[in-house]
Amino acid sequence: MDHRPNPLRTALLAAALAASSAHADTFLYAAEDGGNSDSSLSQFDANVTWGNTFTVEPNPKGGSFDTITTVQLALAQAFADSARPIEILIYEDPDDDTPAFDPARAVLISRTTTTAIPTPDGEPANYAITPTTVEGRFFVAVNMDALQNEPVLRQDFFEPGDSAWTFYNPAGTPQLVLGDSLFIGNNIDFGTGTWVVRALACDATPNCNPADLAEPFGVLDLGDIGVFVSAFTANMEPGDLNDDGIYDLTDIGLFVTDFTDGCP
Repeated sequence: MDHRPNPLRTALLAAALAASSAHADTFLYAAEDGGNSDSSLSQFDANVTWGNTFTVEPNPKGGSFDTITTVQLALAQAFADSARPIEILIYEDPDDDTPAFDPARAVLISRTTTTAIPTPDGEPANYAITPTTVEGRFFVAVNMDALQNEPVLRQDFFEPGDSAWTFYNPAGTPQLVLGDSLFIGNNIDFGTGTWVVRALACDATPNCNPADLAEPFGVLDLGDIGVFVSAFTANMEPGDLNDDGIYDLTDIGLFVTDFTDGCP
């Protein structure tokens, strides 16, 4: 077997990788900018859910940023328990045509169980989730057990808190049906600002261009590069982008052009 590097493959990967991070259409949902952030304290041992509501934003190129791929959280700078179990939750609001979010009507559509990532520098950490499609208004939250007077989640006091919510339940008993929580509060009612809970979304329009060859569709990334390289070097579809039956530099050029153009 010939293990020498394939120069054509190497050149293709280099060209595509150079553009891979710059052309995926993404949008960061954030209800704050991190300014004047401080840490929340639980008044007693409890299971707590903190979160913010957002509304799906349109993509200026068409479509919308409706597929959540990553949730960002900023824990208190003093919080160091990297073994603390947490859950990342996304809820759909079936009443998004009404003026206000009603937790009692929220529908859980994504639940990711993981452990906390300490953020001593105060910058949010990334938690990857299974790509989740949302519509209209949605709610992104984190749930975890908190000890009495323990600094846990960061919040931005410069923001009024009307998009932020807090839910308390007995420690060790997470309540995924938000409306059944023992305590439900909109942060604007008790002046605690907005949680540093954010969501990174992409426009997941299927097969946005000929270079969009792999899931998640609507995002051009290493998966698309891998599919094309494998097909091209094996002289198989979809490596023949101009459908002339020849696998050559023309196909590589078309792929690189489509990839660097990004998704519309």
